[in-house]
Amino acid sequence: MKVEGGRIVPMTPEDAREVAHYIADHRAGSDPFELVVAGETPGEDRKKAARLVGAYEEAGVTWWIESIDPWRFGWTGSESWPSEEMRRRVRQGPPEG
Repeated sequence: MKVEGGRIVPMTPEDAREVAHYIADHRAGSDPFELVVAGETPGEDRKKAARLVGAYEEAGVTWWIESIDPWRFGWTGSESWPSEEMRRRVRQGPPEG
C-alpha cells in the first residue's frame, strides 16, 4: 500500500520493482517469493489490460488480483450495492495476451 497526501494510491510498476529489489536484497533465504498487487484493469479492452498487467509482471509481480470492490463502481454506501456492475466486470474476464 502506498499513501500520498493522506490517500491510498495504486502501486505503480516502478513501486513494485522497488519492493521486489528490496525484498531480494534483504531477505535471509533464497527461495522464490510471491509479490502480489491488486488493482484495476479495463475489462472492455483485454489487450490493454494485458499490457498493464505485463508491466507489473516485468517488475517482479507474481500475482495480480483484480479489484472488484463496490467503490470501484461508484458505490458510496448510501445506495444499492452495484452487483450488476461488479458481475459485468467479472464476466469480461482476465487480460488477454
